[in-house]
Amino acid sequence: DKLPERVYPLVLLSSSTSLTFLRFADAIFKAYSLHEDGFAGVIKTVGIWVPDFPSTHNSLLYPAILHPVFSILSGIDINHQVRITGILIVSFLPLIIYEIFVKFFDRNTSILASFLFLFYPFLHYLLGSRDGFAVFFIAMLFFTLFSNEINPVLRKAFLILFAFSIIVSHYGNAYYFMLLLFAATIIAFLVSKNIKAKLDLAIPVFCSLYFVLTFLWYLYTSVSQNVNWAVGYGEHVFTYLSEFLKPEHSPALEAVVTKWKFTEEVTKYLILNNISFIAVGILKLIYDLFKRRKILDEYLIFALAFSSGLLVFLLPRVMGTPRIFITLSVILSPFSLLGLSFLLSNFYKFMRIERKRINYAFFFSIFLLFLLLFGSGFVSSIMEKIADMPFDPTDPARWFVVPNEYDITAITWFLYHNAGDERMYADHLYMIDTPIREGELNGGWPNFPLVYAGRSVYDMKPFKMLPIRDYLEKDGNVEKGSYIYLGYHNTVYNFIGTINEAGEKVPLKTSDYLHLFERENKIYDNGISLIYRR
Repeated sequence: DKLPERVYPLVLLSSSTSLTFLRFADAIFKAYSLHEDGFAGVIKTVGIWVPDFPSTHNSLLYPAILHPVFSILSGIDINHQVRITGILIVSFLPLIIYEIFVKFFDRNTSILASFLFLFYPFLHYLLGSRDGFAVFFIAMLFFTLFSNEINPVLRKAFLILFAFSIIVSHYGNAYYFMLLLFAATIIAFLVSKNIKAKLDLAIPVFCSLYFVLTFLWYLYTSVSQNVNWAVGYGEHVFTYLSEFLKPEHSPALEAVVTKWKFTEEVTKYLILNNISFIAVGILKLIYDLFKRRKILDEYLIFALAFSSGLLVFLLPRVMGTPRIFITLSVILSPFSLLGLSFLLSNFYKFMRIERKRINYAFFFSIFLLFLLLFGSGFVSSIMEKIADMPFDPTDPARWFVVPNEYDITAITWFLYHNAGDERMYADHLYMIDTPIREGELNGGWPNFPLVYAGRSVYDMKPFKMLPIRDYLEKDGNVEKGSYIYLGYHNTVYNFIGTINEAGEKVPLKTSDYLHLFERENKIYDNGISLIYRR
């Protein structure tokens, strides 16, 4: 209460920059590869952009234009430049949404809601990614939409610019945002009809414009020239929404029922409490609207629309990934405080506790403090220093490859030196995502083209990556000339990740199979990563 409100933006920006850098500084200096690097490196290397080249990332201006241009002008390597721009985007996001919230709430509520967004544990999903770029422009779009001070003509021009920027940032976010706009249009019509208020046509018109822009951009980038364009567009939307929502399994249910380590378990319940507070705040809003206690405006329409996006968490076999919740938080964060305030006031009434004034901000600040300490890794860092925890192969976090110099150097060497279409046996972690300096591999194939604009980009040759389980269990079927790869976690942590026929994760010990590896010809050894040839 003693802090002047005029310095809130400065405090928020400095906190955001400091925390973002503290969270992700290691990514700048110690990580060696990012998924986003692929196409940016290709375009920078070739020196030309072909807009209609048939590839998803090529039609997105974030990897295709921003990174190559920024890297060339600054002289900074693509790999590091991606992280620098990512930190800048994530740092300014809380300040932008604060300026959105302050138009509809008091400054105390706005600053607390902005810190809630900043302290969200999965905010790193936005770092150096197309997601972060898309969410940045979603925030800029709403800032412009709700700013009546801006000249109406400029306002419309900026809205079109930011809408198009969302579309060309990330297909999944773009199409999910399109669904939210449809929901806003429907809600505006239904609610205005029930409360007998005049329907503002601005939202339906903007929704239609956004749909047309996404449609035209898809037509252009896919070079659609036949009568199947409508079907192709629908299939395109469905494909990227399916990828975005990950319908092949249910991470939401898995995350809720899984017993995590202490710090992760506390973080899980803090996130669930946050979602519950938002739900209560939205239900209170709906009640107030029908009781005529609130006047429907554009912000409340979008709040109701974005709250409907939370329903995706309840769908069977479908979950909105953490990045979806980040998108929703651009509008919904204040309702967490409103929901908590409503619960506290009713709790005091139920318990017949008389208080002249309930300090809701104090209780919410305590909640934010716990979210910061646990969600940002401060508590876990302290606990790991106190107790040197052994490697646990049952920990879900261990089943993801952490980019490291040894793996990247080894795999890149093989890409340049194999004859092409060779067979390499590697464990499950590398088959899903194999980082290299230029981007990453999926099953031995790069996520970027090796020939672009008629020019050779890298003198690499892709290969076939096969499960090492086949080598370990069906040794007699392994052809001569095949390769076996042991990476960082295989040699350092004595851990091989495999998947059985039932799709279950089966951790193995590298030491149990040394007799198999040592009989092969070792052709590469950088001290950690090893490549053998039969």
